[in-house]
Amino acid sequence: MLSSEQINNLFEALGTPDTLVRLKAQNVLVQEGESAVEPLIGLARTGSIRQVTGAVGLLAQFGDQRAIEPLIALLDAEQPLVRLAAAKGLAEFKVPRVVEALLSKLNDPNELVQTWAISSLSALHDEQAVKPLLAFLDQGCCDELCYMVIRALGDLGDPSAIDSIVRFLDSENRHIKRDARNALVKLGYLDEGEAD
Repeated sequence: MLSSEQINNLFEALGTPDTLVRLKAQNVLVQEGESAVEPLIGLARTGSIRQVTGAVGLLAQFGDQRAIEPLIALLDAEQPLVRLAAAKGLAEFKVPRVVEALLSKLNDPNELVQTWAISSLSALHDEQAVKPLLAFLDQGCCDELCYMVIRALGDLGDPSAIDSIVRFLDSENRHIKRDARNALVKLGYLDEGEAD
């Protein structure tokens, strides 16, 4: 077990601009295992942006339930990179509270945060995300978010999404059209051969 001084040194390394130094520190903390979780939660609350995003990634990797509420709290951080890291990391925690928190980020002012919230909702595969994702799609969104939502709806597998997705088969955006076809295949509306 590492001493508190060693952990503090590793935390300092997580904040350095040197990628190799950060990776080495992350590897040591991963080897430390469960005993690193509480100190990492503390770092996620108080560290620099680099330290916080590194801590979030490690907490997600550990998948320890103690990290859920601190990561949810980071979804409201001022810095978009911190919100993004939290949205990405929460994909490792398959509990309803996480889904609710990620759904609240569909209207985040930062498109990358929205993207990771949608991606994490897709990975969590929780059907309570279907209706809010359909509503988000229906309110209109940029092309990138549109095809992310369509992809997520296909992954979630709820046939109630078919009618909302069918209208995108004629999209001028090839990514949206492709993801609409693929989602409709997953949902059983189109045959495999009809997807690009």
